[in-house]
Amino acid sequence: MNKTEANTKGLTISEEQARIDVEHFFKSRRITKRIREKHENDEECLVDSIMEGLITINENGVIEQTLVFPTEGDKPITKLTYKTRMSVDERSQAVKGIKPEDGEGRLRGYVAQLTNQPHGVIKKLETGVDYEIASSIASYFL
Repeated sequence: MNKTEANTKGLTISEEQARIDVEHFFKSRRITKRIREKHENDEECLVDSIMEGLITINENGVIEQTLVFPTEGDKPITKLTYKTRMSVDERSQAVKGIKPEDGEGRLRGYVAQLTNQPHGVIKKLETGVDYEIASSIASYFL
């Protein structure tokens, strides 16, 4: 049984395995030590989220986030799947029309771009755990 199957069966992931998964993500993204130190809190959020079964990282470094609070509406969103790469052009498109001083708006734009979701969907995420996880993932693409 792989770790994703373990999560869907309600089993928890050990901290050791969670750290291995995060390391795999960092290697696939080529995240440097300096960037890791800068985002130490985000790294811990990723580890905790894996342990709780809220995110999985596949062999290609793709992160899938299961929302604690799915969005409401006609087509509720229950999961977010993140791209492994974001080009400079995509990054520019993510913040198009958002004022430079609007840090929160820019971060939402990055999450929207990384998940191929409209800005409106990202705005509807629960500010607690769901958006915290999304923000932590996006921080490694800034």
